[in-house]
Amino acid sequence: YTGYSEGAFVDLNTETNALPDKPETSKQVEMGAKASLFDNKLNLNIALFKTKHENYIYSFPETQSTPNRKDESRGLEIDFVAKPLGNLMLTGNVVWLKPQVKSNATAGINALGITNASVNGTDPIGVSRRSASLWANYAVDCIPGLKLSLGSTYRSASCIDALNVYQVPSYLVMDASARYKIILSNKDAWEIALFVKNLTDKKYYTATTNIGALPGDERSAFLNISYQFK
Repeated sequence: YTGYSEGAFVDLNTETNALPDKPETSKQVEMGAKASLFDNKLNLNIALFKTKHENYIYSFPETQSTPNRKDESRGLEIDFVAKPLGNLMLTGNVVWLKPQVKSNATAGINALGITNASVNGTDPIGVSRRSASLWANYAVDCIPGLKLSLGSTYRSASCIDALNVYQVPSYLVMDASARYKIILSNKDAWEIALFVKNLTDKKYYTATTNIGALPGDERSAFLNISYQFK
């Protein structure tokens, strides 16, 4: 399969001295293939893609806001659903990305004595080159209605400055859940679900911007009870 998409809009929420002279635009081209293997026990989706983001405003902490920024990314994405055992299902996603700034803008880091350095060829701020997720879902035979899940999310390091001097480190976070469904005689059902985020209480940082990053969520748990009508 192949696909193409594009969009454009005018950014009015900017400083008056940095208004863009063209609408902000984005374009994406994608080409991929889907396959079902081993009697539908493995379903794969593999896609190559290229994206362009042009004419957008970006503010550097130690310079003025810069219009007409351009980024380009090329990448490979793989999604899969596998059923190696009758009650076990694995779902996963892997992305390899090669992002690159195409703008001729300059930036500086006063603390390091860097001024008017070109950002062309650097990685865009906050973009990880590699990311992945994997979930295992298991339906417990001896307790009908009980499903257990364990998942992980990975992000490689990302830069917090336009010159790629400082980075936020990579992280791997684990989540888990348990669901129990009780089906009533009239086919309605109760479901009780327990979710635990950041199972190992790992310290990590996300939402990377040009002024740093935010701490990721600490370990937390919540319970959800729902009733489903038929």
